Amino acid sequence: MLSEELVMDKARETMSKEGFDLNRWHPMKVTEEDRTTAPDGTPDIYFKRILKHPNHGGVDFTDGKSYRRVQVQLVGDRLICNVFTPL
Repeated sequence: MLSEELVMDKARETMSKEGFDLNRWHPMKVTEEDRTTAPDGTPDIYFKRILKHPNHGGVDFTDGKSYRRVQVQLVGDRLICNVFTPL
């Protein structure tokens, strides 16, 4: 299972590796209407899971002016993280 704790650690690490200053870029909480839960029933605070694929989803970060999304996917024993600008 992909825990939100692991997701957040890796999302922050990915943002930092891509050159984003984590003193300026902060994760955004998921809205109540978009809130998902882990397979064990734990509610997610920042990670928005894809409902049909609970080990895939994203975390949005903002600097107050714009935002970026870190897409996180657990594929087998590999964790894949990418930063992109959502449309």
